[in-house]
Amino acid sequence: MDTPQFDNQQNGPQMPPAGWFQSQVQPTGQARVQPQLPQQPAASQPQVQPQPQAQVQPQPQAPQPVDYRETVPEPLRPGMHQVHHAFIWIKGIGSAVGIVFAMAITAFGNLMSAGLGELGAFIVFLILGLTILVTVGLVFLFRWISWKYLSYALTPTEIEVHSGWLNKKRVHVPYQRIQSVNQTATPLQRVVGVCDVSVDTAGGASNESIQLQCLRTSDVEALRAELFRRKKVLLDGGSIDEWGSAMLGGVQYPSTWALASYGINPATYVQPAIPQGAVSNQSASSQVQAAQEGNALSGAADFSDHFRGVFGGEKVDTGQVSYEVRLSNKELFLAGISGSGGTMGLVVAAIAGLAGAVMDALEDVFIVHLDTAARVAASTFDVGSAAALVAVVLVVLLVMWVMSALGTMVNYGGFALRRRGTRIEVESGLFSRKFQGIDVDRIQSVEIHEAPIRRLFGYCELRVTKIDAILPGTDSSSLKNTQLGAVLHPFVKTSRVPEILRGVLPEFAEYPQATQTLPPVALRRGIVRHGLVRNFGFWSAIVLLLAYAFARLAAPPSMAGFLSSALVVLLAVCVLIMVVGAVGGLLWFRGSALGYNRDYMTMVVSGYTRRIIVTPRKKIQFATLLANPFQRRAKVASVCARTAAGIDGTTETLWDMALDQAEAWQEWVRPRKRAQHAQQA
Repeated sequence: MDTPQFDNQQNGPQMPPAGWFQSQVQPTGQARVQPQLPQQPAASQPQVQPQPQAQVQPQPQAPQPVDYRETVPEPLRPGMHQVHHAFIWIKGIGSAVGIVFAMAITAFGNLMSAGLGELGAFIVFLILGLTILVTVGLVFLFRWISWKYLSYALTPTEIEVHSGWLNKKRVHVPYQRIQSVNQTATPLQRVVGVCDVSVDTAGGASNESIQLQCLRTSDVEALRAELFRRKKVLLDGGSIDEWGSAMLGGVQYPSTWALASYGINPATYVQPAIPQGAVSNQSASSQVQAAQEGNALSGAADFSDHFRGVFGGEKVDTGQVSYEVRLSNKELFLAGISGSGGTMGLVVAAIAGLAGAVMDALEDVFIVHLDTAARVAASTFDVGSAAALVAVVLVVLLVMWVMSALGTMVNYGGFALRRRGTRIEVESGLFSRKFQGIDVDRIQSVEIHEAPIRRLFGYCELRVTKIDAILPGTDSSSLKNTQLGAVLHPFVKTSRVPEILRGVLPEFAEYPQATQTLPPVALRRGIVRHGLVRNFGFWSAIVLLLAYAFARLAAPPSMAGFLSSALVVLLAVCVLIMVVGAVGGLLWFRGSALGYNRDYMTMVVSGYTRRIIVTPRKKIQFATLLANPFQRRAKVASVCARTAAGIDGTTETLWDMALDQAEAWQEWVRPRKRAQHAQQA
């Protein structure tokens, strides 16, 4: 076959001329290969007389044509593609088990209450079995129909997803709007070799992420790299053709499918890198050596990653990693005991829900026998019983804490933070794997979060905020208090944060120091606000005093002593809460500050928890100064910077900045005043 010649000069690889592929490929798609015939002897050489018994030399066999297109991952091929058939039975098993369990429990309860004989029970179980079989069959039938009509395609400008049988749905998302590409895999999916992928796009609460379930692991890896590649080309002013080849700056960069179609092995062809444009900046990141750390669970996580599953396929190269960091044993242990994974809240919620269900079930019994239970408890109660009850409660709390710690360690098992090209990747999970790939240009801010326990030991949580999307069918109002964005490191030494940022996010590494502190008048206002106005203890004390005054009027005189004693105890608790709040106001005043330079703003909101938020000036959608009458009298104002982070946007507020400093900050946000406020601290 006439192999196309690629120019390796500064202009980059040049695609073959138009019509070359059609002249070299047969209608079946196989490349024509001319057989290499043996050369004829030269005329000047002496002729050798043939021998009577000379053996005929075999003619060399023509090389068999190789179709490299079979090695190209499915998402990189032109046309529509379907998800893996595991979509039918993995998702169908979960739905079928839930339905069968609910039907069996309901039928068993009705059977026990009906008191049927053996024949009646046999008939009921027979009908139940047939109903379960029909129901399971319908579940898998609906899953098959959903799979049959679910497809996706990569066009030159957008990704398309088609779904629905009766109600057709087509989703078109331009590559430029892609925020992140995330994937998750349950333990069963990891064994099978498939995972779910979601593509988050810009759009806020009205935007839903694209979700494709049960794609092969190798297809997801190739899809993620291809989406970010196409996005970068289009943002840099280039174009994409039907085969995925890129045209940028007058130079054409062939896609994997184009190379394979031209008879070139994509695995051996050295594809020149697309030049860096204005939308990406990784020069600082590429100079940082990869920082490799690990913990006791990293080996198990790496071993499980090497197991690709039954249908996982070969690992796809998604680009070079310029920086990587993992959790050490100490960081993993501290993250576990501090409950960084949020498992403790799930355990408490589960126990509270179980207790509530038990109390609802026994409510009638308690009401009927309340007096009897009170007399028995009063006659049998002693100090030993109280101590035993306290011990049981402590043991339960200890078990809950251990479960929370183990759950957090498992959640962060195999944790890895990487910088790969123009995106950062966060991967975690020992059994259920979670992967987040975020384009650096879509990050709205970086937050250094120091909770009280972390701050005590000099540690923090490093996270980023981005424009989040909701899954289809999810109510955005239920996500108001949900922590969105991505955790870059759950438990890291605060002194290591600049090093990690230089490696994974060099764009944010040189953030300004917050040197503009609060004016002295803010101390009094902070103590009043945290200790009184916004303090639960203060308003609880007012309610207690009103309730006490009403009770003294309505209750008999014999209850006066008891009410007074209860009031004193409860007021003491309220005062303690107010003191804690006032101390928090003092810490807020001493630690809060603001700073900005030419391109970035650093806002520090302190207290018992300290938050350091670094925001690029270009990500601030609008800046607001708020001042109520009391603030105007004190010549202070609250500065509010709003970004597109989260579902409906996020506003960061710093109270009681000096009015002149607040006005200077607002002028800095203005694009036309940007150069006048460079290097201000």
